[in-house]
Amino acid sequence: MIIPKIRESLIKNRWRIILVIFIIVSIIVVWINNVSSVNNLILENHRLEVKLKDYRSQNEELRQRITQLSSPNRIIEIATNKLGMVSNEEAPIVLKNE
Repeated sequence: MIIPKIRESLIKNRWRIILVIFIIVSIIVVWINNVSSVNNLILENHRLEVKLKDYRSQNEELRQRITQLSSPNRIIEIATNKLGMVSNEEAPIVLKNE
């Protein structure tokens, strides 16, 4: 009579142990997956920051180039030397609509 009770108790405990082990393993798997996802996000964030830095540098170079190309002295030089234009010494006439 005592032996069947002990046997039944062991069977119940065995299932509890199996359930606890399953829950622990599940938590560990979820945790590892989370850590992996966070590491991937950190890596992607770093790559994007490097790209952003490169794009900002290119933007600054392009702004400097625009400033250089749109300077009045450069435009006047091209107009006179390459296009054969001459400067108008007279003041322009302004017409007003009333």
